[in-house]
Order: sequence, then structure tokens, then C-alpha cells
Amino acid sequence: MGRLSLNLIMHDLRDSIYSLYRMDIRHLFYETAEIAVHAAEDAKAKKKNKLSMIESWNDLRKPVAHFKASNFFTLLRENSIMLADSFGRTTLLDIDFKSVVPMPPMPNGKGPNCICFSIPNPEPLKSYSQCLFVLDLVPGSSTNSSSFEFLTYLGSRDSSRPLVSSHFHLNWLWHDLPVPAFAEHPANSRAAMNYSYMLLDSSTMCLSSSEEGIGTYTFDMVNHKWSRAGNWVLPFCGKAEYVPELKLWFALSPSAPHSLCALDFPAMDFDLPPDLLRTWDCLHLHDETPYKRHLVNLGSGKFCVVSFFKTFKSKYVAENMEDESAVFTGLEVRRCNNSEGAVRMIKHMSKRYTFGRFGIQSIL
Repeated sequence: MGRLSLNLIMHDLRDSIYSLYRMDIRHLFYETAEIAVHAAEDAKAKKKNKLSMIESWNDLRKPVAHFKASNFFTLLRENSIMLADSFGRTTLLDIDFKSVVPMPPMPNGKGPNCICFSIPNPEPLKSYSQCLFVLDLVPGSSTNSSSFEFLTYLGSRDSSRPLVSSHFHLNWLWHDLPVPAFAEHPANSRAAMNYSYMLLDSSTMCLSSSEEGIGTYTFDMVNHKWSRAGNWVLPFCGKAEYVPELKLWFALSPSAPHSLCALDFPAMDFDLPPDLLRTWDCLHLHDETPYKRHLVNLGSGKFCVVSFFKTFKSKYVAENMEDESAVFTGLEVRRCNNSEGAVRMIKHMSKRYTFGRFGIQSIL
């Protein structure tokens, strides 16, 4: 497993303070896939398929950090989080080195629903080692217009070295990028919450919307050019995660209960959408459906799926609002028959956490 922790940004609804918690995800996985399979069969036989029967998880560590209002959070590395407010004022939180460092401000402030992804430098001949692409397609952000930038890191290519250095501020530089042609489309405001996207390779992003008239576009991260791929739509919601060991992408299905799905994009044929190979429901709850889900790639074919449920009214918020209960589920995908057969999903453990007066702002 590549990652050992989830980064959970929580919002205190009473004090309007944000806190960063670290969740040890080793508690979501059995020692082997075989043990997980037997445990799942046992749970099915005992009909443990109700939300209330999922083991409660109340061992959150103390928060790593507290901070005031921010509406943008992204992961540069597993233990390095960048946050920014609506004016673009940006800060880096390095968890390993317990450092909070100001960064160059964003050229444009970003809303909470922007698309962002951190990748190695797609242009090996250039000096920077890491890029963060940030695309905000939500009219009504602080700039009231769409914006697209990427941030380059001019420091060491060694991922084990800290991002913070004596010349830290000089190691980062923002660059403007062109927004896609559909940014001014009338449907864009309706589509803002419904974009799906994936990295096709080290230098190509694919972005899609189900809103009529938008379709699917690709972005060349080396030449900084958008191209319309077609009127088809990517068959998932949010971001698709690539698993190199299986040469497949995994994402959440666009409709409830937002099941895990496996996709293939053979020969990068932009005339057609990727092939949807399989879907799996990771919880099988009786008469209870999550209103949203979030997928986190842990590396080596392992994922955490976070399922959100409405639970009970809280004394800390308005009477017509409800608290959230989140179920964290550890999943593993692998091929049958010694890596030559069909793809299968193996469910490990699920833990339920009720947040009380705390709301979840972001999961990284």
C-alpha cells in the first residue's frame, strides 16, 4: 500500500474553524485479500447490511492543525497540503516537518469546486520537477469568471526531500493557461458540479460534462491546447484514478449509489467514450443509499470509498439541517487467475464515523 493516512479537513459549524485530521487507513484493510474475502462471506451470511451495524470508528487522532476560512484544498504530496482563500492567498502545510509556509498567491481566486491535480513535470527537458494544474469553471468565484493556471516547483526532483527550503518562496511559480471554449457556454453554470475528468497519460487530460452542448474535451499539458473530443460523455462522476498494475482506470458511477467502476480507454480513441468494464457496490446496505461518495486512490490497486449518509438533527446547527455520518470502506482491485483474468473487487473493512457538529470540507 502506498499511503497510510487520509487527510480529512473538517469544519466546526459552531466556531467556523477548520481542522486537519489524519486517519490511519490501515484499520480498513485485513492482512491479506483472502482474509477479506472470508470476512465478507461471513458478513453476508449474517446479513450485516444495515448502516447501524457497521462498526463505529471514533479513534480520530488530535487535529494536526487549525486554520480559518479556506475554500480550496489540494494535496501536493501525501503529507503536503496547499490551501487558499477566495482571494487566492495561498499557504503550504507540511505535516512531516510541522511547517506552515506562505506561497505565491494564485493569479485568480478559486471556488470550492475547482478541478486540480498534481503530476510530475510533463516536459522533462524543462527545469521544474512538479506541476499543479488548477481549473475553476464556476462562474461566481471571486473573479466572476473561469480561470486555469498551473504551478511549477523548481526544487529537487527527489520526492523524499521536503518541499520547504531556505529559498522556498522562489521555488514556485504560477503560469496562466487558456480556459476551454465551453467556459462561456450557457450550460457551464449548470454543469459546474457535474464535471468528470481523467488523466489519459502523463501529458493529456480529458474533461467531460453531461450538460447538453458541452461534451468532452482534451487538454495537452505540454502544448497548452484544448481540443474537442466529441459529443459523448465520460461514464463516471468526478475524477477517474489510474492503476498502472492493471492498466485500467477506476471511478464512481454517475448515478446513485455511485458504485465503483472499472474503465478502459483502448488506444486512446477519442471518437468514443472509454469502455465501462464492471461496476461493484461496496456496501450493499438494506434500504439506505448514500447521497454522495468520494474515492481516494491509495496506490497498488487499493482505494478508500467514503460514503455519506444523512443521520439526525443536531443541536449545533439550524433545526432544518442534519448531521452527516460517513462510512469509510477499504477496497482492493486485482485480476483473477494470476493476473490474467477479469478484474475483481475485494471489500476489506468498513468503519462508520458520525461527525456531530463537524462537517466534512475536503478529503485528500
